[in-house]
Amino acid sequence: MAYVIYGTACEYGIPLDAVLAEVHRSNMSKLGPDGRPILRADGKVVKGPGFSAPEIAPILRGGQADSSAEELSGGSVPVEPADRGGRG
Repeated sequence: MAYVIYGTACEYGIPLDAVLAEVHRSNMSKLGPDGRPILRADGKVVKGPGFSAPEIAPILRGGQADSSAEELSGGSVPVEPADRGGRG
């Protein structure tokens, strides 16, 4: 499945490593000040006070959402959209 997802992202010029790093950054911002998940009485994880939603659009436009996304992705550089060569 990963091959299909990464292959599709590559075909469409989506810098998937950077997108996933931004989603990871956002998910980690849900943690509490002590770095642990905040749980409701029923056990559901709730967003912490430092939560920030993922900023995917800037990455898809060719930039990074913030420097932490670049660090998490290993410095991936967004690629230009693939030339579909008349396919599709």
